[in-house]
Order: sequence, then structure tokens, then C-alpha cells
Amino acid sequence: MSASSGEQHAFVRLLPSNGEFDWIEAVKVEPRTGQPGDVVTLPLSGQKFLLLRRYDDGDSEIVSEVAPIE
Repeated sequence: MSASSGEQHAFVRLLPSNGEFDWIEAVKVEPRTGQPGDVVTLPLSGQKFLLLRRYDDGDSEIVSEVAPIE
């Protein structure tokens, strides 16, 4: 997933607030190496989700674009 700041994150789980799942727990990902970084909590609103397939040789491709239902 990509934050509005342009950073890339790996989705971990949805978190509830006031009975609704409106926060995301994610892990920062280094774009060039794919290495995981710090865990962050982001608002669900305004995030862009992509399904990315990574291959053993380091290549990757976007499989399809997905979006949250509000």
C-alpha cells in the first residue's frame, strides 16, 4: 500500500476505532530491497492498496488494484 506521503507499506491488519475498522497497521517497506522496517498505524481513509507479486529473482508485478469499501 502507498501512503499519501509516497511511502510504501505492507498491510498487516485493520484496527477498530469506535466500533469501525478505520485504522491500518502496516510495516514500512524499503522500495528497492523490499526489506521491512518499522510498524506504523495509518488512517484507512486516503490509502491506496495494490496487490504486488514478488518473484524469487527480485522482480515484482502489480497483479490488480484494490480499494477499501466505505
